[in-house]
Amino acid sequence: MPKSKSHTGTCFCGAVEVTVTGEPAAMGYCHCDSCRQWSAGPVNAFSL
Repeated sequence: MPKSKSHTGTCFCGAVEVTVTGEPAAMGYCHCDSCRQWSAGPVNAFSL
């Protein structure tokens, strides 16, 4: 059986680290008003 991929991420200050395994269920980009305000940028990339 193939080994699952592992992905690691941290919050901006580095106090919290999260590691997940497996493939993303979905990925995308959003530029709606809500996502732009939340990310403080013109586009927000995400994965589920």
